[in-house]
Amino acid sequence: MVSGMRVVKLFNAKHIITNKFNTYVDELENSNKKTIFYGIVIHPLTRAFSYVIYAFVTVIGGNFVLDNIMTLGTIVSVTQLVDSLTRPLMNMASQITTLTKAIAGAERIFGILDIEEEIDEGTIDIITKDGQDYWYDTTKTDINDGIITKVDASVVIKNLYFKYDKSNEKYILKNISVHATNGEQIAFVGATGAGKTTITNLINRFYEIDKGKITIDGIDIKDIKKNALRRTITTVLQDTVLFSTTILENIRYGKLDATDEEVYAAAKIANVDKIIENLPDGYNTKISATDVSLSQGQIQLISIARAVLANSKIIILDEATSSIDTRTEELVQNAMDNLIADKTTFVIAHRLSTIRNSKAIILLDNGEIIERR
Repeated sequence: MVSGMRVVKLFNAKHIITNKFNTYVDELENSNKKTIFYGIVIHPLTRAFSYVIYAFVTVIGGNFVLDNIMTLGTIVSVTQLVDSLTRPLMNMASQITTLTKAIAGAERIFGILDIEEEIDEGTIDIITKDGQDYWYDTTKTDINDGIITKVDASVVIKNLYFKYDKSNEKYILKNISVHATNGEQIAFVGATGAGKTTITNLINRFYEIDKGKITIDGIDIKDIKKNALRRTITTVLQDTVLFSTTILENIRYGKLDATDEEVYAAAKIANVDKIIENLPDGYNTKISATDVSLSQGQIQLISIARAVLANSKIIILDEATSSIDTRTEELVQNAMDNLIADKTTFVIAHRLSTIRNSKAIILLDNGEIIERR
């Protein structure tokens, strides 16, 4: 679930996953409470009480021997029997060690849970009117007054600067400027660490910009609600994340309220319908993030079907074909061509076949644009 968090954010599935996760956490918490209560409290205390009895028997028994009421041999036998009650002290020490380890693990878990939730101060949302999507200012009380412009997916990156470590003077990205109008494809190329993926992360607002700005249809993305922004953008990642559920539900992450028929249609556009139908349970085949029954190419096609279903106006392809063999590449490339038709597209790739239709190819090095083609 944690490994798939970026996919959850990209497709606005946060609330569904959060509810499921909270259910699992509650069940685990109740189970752990019982384990701790019986293992750490009741069990050791019971044995410790037995140790008190051992001491009591020793003292009283000694008096009985002195008073010739009981023989020394009898007392020795009784004390040896009660001596076994000292073992719970060792058990208690063991339980404390176990508890210490559990606390260390819990600190790591709660470290993840305590990560601050994304701040969303945007006021611009998307509204659908007469079958057309419009940017809408939610601060306006009247719908007509609130409509700004239709969603055309024209993206402008202007004089962009960014660094992960705000205490460091060195910027990861420096003076990046790119313009993509509706339906255009822009390709980013460059060595690993040049800043290609960082640019797409900033478009999705996984991080906030230090200088400059990114606008969509003339609207600063800082002013757009993150849910609305990510409805407008769909990202196909290099490492596709599959969730532990059916193929049908994995594709449906692209549009959570999609009908089965819409899922089937998306799979067909992504050229994965025949592959799924040939599986033993078809679309109801259960898969997981570690599933080895599907090839990397088939997994990527499922991811593309998910993106087709989302039907966003902006597509980001983050080295989507880098892990695919040459036999599967043509099938995946055709699926991606279907996906990005008439969409504003940003492509990160090393293969020439992926960027051949790009309006502009931007070469990055050390966070700077060094060449445009």
